[in-house]
Amino acid sequence: MIQTAICLRQEKALNLIYGAGKWKYLMISGLDKHNNNILHLANKLAPPNRLAHISGAALQMQKELQWYKEVESIVDPSYKLDLNHDGEKPSELFTNSHKQLMEEAEKWTKGIAHSSTVVGALIITIMFTATFSVPG
Repeated sequence: MIQTAICLRQEKALNLIYGAGKWKYLMISGLDKHNNNILHLANKLAPPNRLAHISGAALQMQKELQWYKEVESIVDPSYKLDLNHDGEKPSELFTNSHKQLMEEAEKWTKGIAHSSTVVGALIITIMFTATFSVPG
């Protein structure tokens, strides 16, 4: 159950399951059939329906990083070094599964920066013109 909650980004379910008391350490220590621990599962790309609620690739990437940090806070630090069947650590899996989102986030950020520069230049031009114009 905890693996499914992590894969599907179900924060409330994770909190409910993790709050189960003394059994929580047994629940978070399991591996799936590909030898992925829950940090590996948290580092996979979220399902499209979960990302669709967040506009902008940079904000989606931020949400993915926040989810990873949240799951990382509840596991033993040694989980960060575990390898799955593909020989990937959780951080490597994050990098590989988020490549496309990272590229989209980079393009989105550059587009926003360019738009802001254009708007800033227009404002400065208007201010400069207004400063040297004779009223009336």
